[in-house]
Amino acid sequence: MRRLLFLFVLVSLAARSASLDAVKSETNPKKRAALALDNCEAAMNEARNASHAGDWKKMAASFQEVNASADVCYDALRETGKPPRKNLLYKRAELKLRSLIRMMASVTDEIPYDQREPADKAREHLQEVHDKILNEEMQKR
Repeated sequence: MRRLLFLFVLVSLAARSASLDAVKSETNPKKRAALALDNCEAAMNEARNASHAGDWKKMAASFQEVNASADVCYDALRETGKPPRKNLLYKRAELKLRSLIRMMASVTDEIPYDQREPADKAREHLQEVHDKILNEEMQKR
């Protein structure tokens, strides 16, 4: 039974990294941004499940996936070339990241204090990406 569980964890981690690679390989920046947001949410759910199971390594890897997905989303938004103020993708990304930050807060509260460092770093990074997107939306160009 433990072997099956171990294999499932390895396969899910491999699928998760393959998923981010698939997102990065998308040529359309609009689709890439949307896929990155979806991947970010899936990685956050995976991190939450890992924290409930007490699998701290998987949780940390999932939080790194959240950060990488947020970065891919931000880069894809910038590649669209549209003014952020008139681009609905920016607003969707800003709202999704805000909800993920809230989710991250609840996940962090459930994690034991000595295991919170990856969650805190991921939360700070998500907040930075969110703030960048929001600042670009609010600027007049």
